[in-house]
Amino acid sequence: MLRAIKNLLAHNILTIAILLTIVIALLSLLSISNYVPDLKVSWQDKAEHIIAYFTLASSWLLVHKHYKFVKQSKIIIVVLILIYGIILEVLQGSLTTYRTFEYYDMLANAIGVVTAFLFYKTIYKIIQE
Repeated sequence: MLRAIKNLLAHNILTIAILLTIVIALLSLLSISNYVPDLKVSWQDKAEHIIAYFTLASSWLLVHKHYKFVKQSKIIIVVLILIYGIILEVLQGSLTTYRTFEYYDMLANAIGVVTAFLFYKTIYKIIQE
């Protein structure tokens, strides 16, 4: 069963990464306050950013592992996801009236991406030993 799940994920990881990228863009730019309850926790939004960008970066790093890109492409992936987060944050501030531009959101995005990269490197090193 575990092997079947692993094979399913391996064959669909690119599709999953693309879908996650699109979902994060939609969640960042659309008004979802009517559909998602606000728990009134001060750090909730930042935790959501960290989790979302950790997941996004992890999925693209798994795409990297599956397709065996050049070694430097891991750094390129990290930089592109960081730029993606910055662009979405700028678009939130400029295109929407129900979202705002926040530097702390960009910091939370960066924490998620860097954590995913460090986690990936650690796990990959352990697997190689």
